Amino acid sequence: MNRRRAAFWAVVGLLLVGSALLVVLLRGSSGVPLDPRNPEPDGAEAVARVLSEQGVTVISASSRDAVAAAQPDAASTVLVSMPSAVSSERLRQVLRASSGAALVVLIRPGAAQLNTVLGTDTTTTPWSGVSGSACELPSLQGLSPLGVGNAYVGLPSDAQTCFGDPLNGAPVFQLPAVEDRPAVLVIGSVSILSNELIDKGDNAAIALRALGSQPRLVWYSGDFDASAPPPPSPWPLWVSPAVLLLVACILLTMVWRGRRLGRLVTEPLPVVVKADETARARGELYRRSRDTVRAGQILRQASSTRLSAYLGLSPHTDPTQLVDEVARAAGEQPQRVGELLHGPDTTTEPALAKVAQDLETLERQVRRR
Repeated sequence: MNRRRAAFWAVVGLLLVGSALLVVLLRGSSGVPLDPRNPEPDGAEAVARVLSEQGVTVISASSRDAVAAAQPDAASTVLVSMPSAVSSERLRQVLRASSGAALVVLIRPGAAQLNTVLGTDTTTTPWSGVSGSACELPSLQGLSPLGVGNAYVGLPSDAQTCFGDPLNGAPVFQLPAVEDRPAVLVIGSVSILSNELIDKGDNAAIALRALGSQPRLVWYSGDFDASAPPPPSPWPLWVSPAVLLLVACILLTMVWRGRRLGRLVTEPLPVVVKADETARARGELYRRSRDTVRAGQILRQASSTRLSAYLGLSPHTDPTQLVDEVARAAGEQPQRVGELLHGPDTTTEPALAKVAQDLETLERQVRRR
């Protein structure tokens, strides 16, 4: 019993320690890709910190209501770091809430989403590296991004493009402001934001110029909804199966160590043990476990067996008949004998000692007559 308890508490302790380590590892990190509070490789805390050090007020907004509450104005830039993780309707609502901003920046949106929300007629093609050096945006001229992503083909005539060409499309373009929305800058790669690739090429310079043009930056990330594709998991694909396998192994180990391998087999003892020593040892086990209920039941059963044999009754005699015969032989009231042989459980050690003394006295009375 002690070994089982020790094993159980050992497993519980390991689970608690593992949970504590996991909390420590994840503390301070939002876990959301391209989030300004995420220091992981897929986060964007590095860009957010540099912008803050340069005097830009970075406001983290994890919902469309938070974007509206920030009240973007002409001195604000609104960044949607993962448009592909929200629905087109959600993105349209965010743009509506940002109607007073100076600029809205979208990071790697899909062509279908752009066509639905902005009314364009574009397609995407894979982009890797710089496909063209020409740039019509003054703030990004002379820079060269490094990474992979989307290049957009079939852009409107009023779009200003960067790092692209007419045949392969452009990974960066900006649409001018219209009556119901501000200017929209589309960047087809996450490399300019992610902590892992921010130091490659001119990614950091592009991010700082695109996001730091105004004194306020409303950074919209998270708020994923069911109608959009699920966000990428921060864990490798093998983590979930590995955790399930580990839990299954722990459960199987507990069952294996806790089950009894068949019935008990009696064997002759290598030494002679006196009966009173065995009784004392068994009683000591019951005392240590504080199982007074079980000990009282064993005492009553043993007394009933001895009294039945002494009075010549069958071991299967009805309890009521046994009580009557014992009461007649001992000269006691049947109610008193019934309470001794079949009374309430002994829940305390004093009650157990009293029952043992009374049973011994009852057996002596029966033998005297």
